Amino acid sequence: MTVFLRMRWLEPVLAAILAVLVTVVLSNVIGRYLLGAGITWADELARFLFVWLTFLGAVLGLARGAHIGMELVVSALPELPARLLRLLALGLMAIFLTVWAWYAVELVQRSMTFRTPALGVPRGYVYAVAPASAGLMLLVCLHQIWRELRGQVTVDA
Repeated sequence: MTVFLRMRWLEPVLAAILAVLVTVVLSNVIGRYLLGAGITWADELARFLFVWLTFLGAVLGLARGAHIGMELVVSALPELPARLLRLLALGLMAIFLTVWAWYAVELVQRSMTFRTPALGVPRGYVYAVAPASAGLMLLVCLHQIWRELRGQVTVDA
């Protein structure tokens, strides 16, 4: 489980999304400027891939401890208050991620009937990254809470 929560398996997924994104955008640019006709659905697909890349990248950032934090304040405190502050922050994050996941699932369900203009796929497929990333971040957050309670380092870089 710890190996899963380090999210190293997410790196090739993000690399694949980025590769497809670059390929689609480059193909559209070549088609538009060299051949005189762009790919009609390329901009829409690139936008959706970028959204997925951003949300899944946030999961990897959380797992690695790469998000902005107030470490200056925490490091100035004695050990017990610093631990309690880290637990408070992780607990608030877990609450936020739970609420976000709940409403993101509702958004996905409601938007499945709406289709995207160029690709014609249900918008719910685009929005599905929100509950997926919220759920993955919640798992990482709960794992970090568990490690903090056991006195272990909270971030697996």
